[in-house]
Amino acid sequence: MKRAIERIGGPTILVGHSYGGVVITNAGYDNSNITGLVYLAAYASDQGESLLDLTNDTAANLPPNLFQTNREGFVYLNPELIHEWFLQDVDPTEADTMAAIQKPTNQLTLVEKSGPPARKQLPTWYQISENDPVVPPDY
Repeated sequence: MKRAIERIGGPTILVGHSYGGVVITNAGYDNSNITGLVYLAAYASDQGESLLDLTNDTAANLPPNLFQTNREGFVYLNPELIHEWFLQDVDPTEADTMAAIQKPTNQLTLVEKSGPPARKQLPTWYQISENDPVVPPDY
């Protein structure tokens, strides 16, 4: 993410959705090109928190097989559950395509501890989605 920010070169506002909130929290810290953060139904981690820490709070509300891990240690969203849990308001044909081409996440991403939060030094906005079953309004 930091390489992408450097490539843009100018003032940039970072936007993150879901676990992307953790990404922008870290990528924006102490970076003079970043002028603000926007969290769209996203986790806003504090220093020392991992994505697993944050999602453990909501895991009881999620189906146990929502996330699947392959042999290489990459995590995918279960294609049979992605419509109901992530793409509720997306056209079914488009949702099928999104489920098929989703990019995996290395499971190490889930346990990596967050650094100092950029939102404590930058203008920050939050969009809260009351009906998001994965990132509840408390986050």
